[in-house]
Amino acid sequence: MKEKTVFFDLDDTLYDRSGPYLAAFRQFFGGRYEDKAAQAYQAVMHRGYEVFTAAHTGKISMDAMHIYRHQIGLLDVGIRITAAQALQLQAVYAAQQQRITLSAAVRAALDAGLAPVLVTVRPDASPELLEAVSGFDARVEIVPAPDAHLGQAESLKAGIRRLVSRFDCLPPGVVVLLGDQPLVGAELVRELTAFYLQKPECAAAPACDGVRGNPVILPAGAFGETLLLSGDKGARGILAAFGLRLMPTNDTAAITDVDTWEAYESLSRAKPL
Repeated sequence: MKEKTVFFDLDDTLYDRSGPYLAAFRQFFGGRYEDKAAQAYQAVMHRGYEVFTAAHTGKISMDAMHIYRHQIGLLDVGIRITAAQALQLQAVYAAQQQRITLSAAVRAALDAGLAPVLVTVRPDASPELLEAVSGFDARVEIVPAPDAHLGQAESLKAGIRRLVSRFDCLPPGVVVLLGDQPLVGAELVRELTAFYLQKPECAAAPACDGVRGNPVILPAGAFGETLLLSGDKGARGILAAFGLRLMPTNDTAAITDVDTWEAYESLSRAKPL
C-alpha cells in the first residue's frame, strides 16, 4: 500500500501574483493604460476574493469568476472590457502565472508514486494558488485548513483528519512535505519511503550534515496523537515518541527552505528547478 501525502505551509509569499498579472496586463493591452496597471492588479485581486468561495464551492462557474474579477476589477479603475475579453485576459494571465514552489512540491510527490496528494490551504488562499493546485493533477485534492492562522499544527491536523475520514483502512504512514522546500525531489521522497518501510512503526526523516530535514513520514499509529496537537506546536514530540529514524543523505534539499520570493529567485539561479 502506498503512503499518502499531505502538504502544508503553502505560503503566498512564495507565489508571486503581481508579476504574472502585470505581464499579462501589458501584453493584453499592448502598452495602453500603463499608468493604471498597479491599480488594476489590486482591484482585480480584490474582486477575485469576493467570488472565489462561490466558484470553488460550485455556486458559480470558474468562467463566471474570471469574467467578474477582470471585468469589474478593471471597471473599478476606469477600463471597460467585454466578458469575452475578460476570458481572453484570463487566458493570457494563466500563461504568465508561475506555479513555482507549489508545482515543484506536488510534482515530487506524484513522481515518487504517492497518491492521493492532499494539499492543505488557508481559508484566505488566493484564487491563483487554488487553481494551480486543483488543475495540476486529478490525484491532487485541496483540503481547507480553517484554523491555519493558529499555527502549523492546524494545517497538519486538517490533512490527517481528511486522510482518516477518506479511508476505511488507514495507510501505513503519511509523507509530510513543506511547500517552502522547492528543491525536494522525487528521488529523495522515494529513498525516504523505502527507508521508512523497513520499519513502518517508526517515524522517519532525512538528515544532511547532521541536521534533521524534511520531508518526514509519520506512521499510522501517530495519527491520533497528531490530531491532539494545537497552535504552532509541531510534531517533534510525536516524532520522538515514535522512535524517529534518520536516513543519512547528501541531498541538501532536505534542509533548504525559502521564505520570500527574493530568496526563491536567488536559489533558482544557483540551482535551476
